[in-house]
Formats: sequence, structure tokens, C-alpha cells
Amino acid sequence: FTIVNSDPWRSDVCVMSTSSILRTPAGLIAAWEGEGNIRLADWNQQTGLVTKWKWTPDAGERHKHPSLAVDKSGGILITWADGTTWGKGGAMAWQKLDSKGNPIAGGKGRLDELPAWSKPAAYINAAGRFEIAY
Repeated sequence: FTIVNSDPWRSDVCVMSTSSILRTPAGLIAAWEGEGNIRLADWNQQTGLVTKWKWTPDAGERHKHPSLAVDKSGGILITWADGTTWGKGGAMAWQKLDSKGNPIAGGKGRLDELPAWSKPAAYINAAGRFEIAY
């Protein structure tokens, strides 16, 4: 195998987060937590080029547990958890992005009732529309 992306992060606490990766028509897209922010990368498998997008949804909270879904047109839905810690719930937030990772106006939201030990999951339903489960 080949390491195509590296994002070193020194932390003196348990990060307790997850990541998400999925295949798109153009290659792979990945999301992970890095220093309390959501980071995205796009890997073009034909060129081998990795493009990192440091994307911070909103300042002030530690964003964790990103989940990705991509629709047929290349639009991206990213969901994440805010304010969760060991045994404590928080909020679930989401943002629609274009195929280049730019936020789409009016495409964001938040639900402040994410139970402890939960994380959001973005997916495409049978009708081809974005949905979020937790």
C-alpha cells in the first residue's frame, strides 16, 4: 500500500474521534478530525494528487466524528458531532458542499440533541437524496 495523505497532530489527550472515506467518480474523498477541526482531502487516483481542504465548520467547538455522502452530481454532505466527550452527548451539525468542498449557501443545519455515545451518519436514500441518521 501507499500512504497518500499525512496530517500529523500532537495531542496530550485522547482524541476519541472517527473518520470517513468514500469513493467518488473523481477518486476518493476523506474527512477526519485534526486539532479540533474537520479536515477534508480529495485524492485523484489517476493523477495521484491529494488536495487538502482545511475546513472549519464553526469556531468555538471541537468538531468530531465526520461522515460523508456524495450524490450523483458530486455534491457532498458532511455531518459531524459538536461538544461530545466521554459519556456526554452534544450536537449534530451538517453542511452541504459543492464538488470542490465549498459550502453551499443555505445548506447547513444543527440539532442540539445528540445523545451520548452517538454520532451522525450521512447517506444517500433510495430516491438519491441526502439523509442523516444517528
